[in-house]
Amino acid sequence: MEPGRNWRNGADDPGTRGEGRHHQPDPRHYDRVGLVVPSRAGANGYRYYNSTAVARLQRILLMRRPGMGLPTIAEVLAEKRAGSQLSSVA
Repeated sequence: MEPGRNWRNGADDPGTRGEGRHHQPDPRHYDRVGLVVPSRAGANGYRYYNSTAVARLQRILLMRRPGMGLPTIAEVLAEKRAGSQLSSVA
């Protein structure tokens, strides 16, 4: 394992580099706020995501990278969903 890496999530260890702790995005949080919903949940508690949900998660991560907030991301995704529904009706 690399020095400065956390075995659990690959996050920087603030004790070894003196930097703030950076964490991996958590799909469970995005589920709680309604941005990405798992396709199903297993009996073991694992969440399973289909390809549509994975693509949506990737879009969220791309928008988060430059610092876009979750409420703004929710608006963008809602507009995209409304636009795709309108084009399917026409």
